[in-house]
Amino acid sequence: DAQTDTRKGIEPITMPLMTLVSTCIDQIQPNPNIIIRNCMKYLPTDSALFFTSESDRLLLSKQKQYYSPIIRWANKNFQIKLEVTDGMVSRIEHSDETIQKIASFLENMDSYSLAALQSVTYECKSLLIALAYISRYISLDQVIAA
Repeated sequence: DAQTDTRKGIEPITMPLMTLVSTCIDQIQPNPNIIIRNCMKYLPTDSALFFTSESDRLLLSKQKQYYSPIIRWANKNFQIKLEVTDGMVSRIEHSDETIQKIASFLENMDSYSLAALQSVTYECKSLLIALAYISRYISLDQVIAA
């Protein structure tokens, strides 16, 4: 039981991979479509697709440095055309084809990869950064920098 585990020094909060695997087994394997839908909800508001205005040159430079390669990679890898904005819009409308191609990629992921994708997406507020990381296009250090 939990009390015995605590006395033995086993505390689930100190074991993030156990939490990730448990999430995979208990929540994702029975119904991966819920996770796919939740991750896809990030695409219209993906933080990697919203650039600042030209007046904030320092931030814009950093965004271009980190986000532009990810956008180019995603466009090429999924054969899509992601929309970006530098305006004050709340959501970006992507083509049905773009949405379908990304969703199809997620549908073909194994449950452990989906668990990792969900965690990175939630932390970064970006499905694209998560996809680039899970696909090993960028490193963890690059995820943190972005």
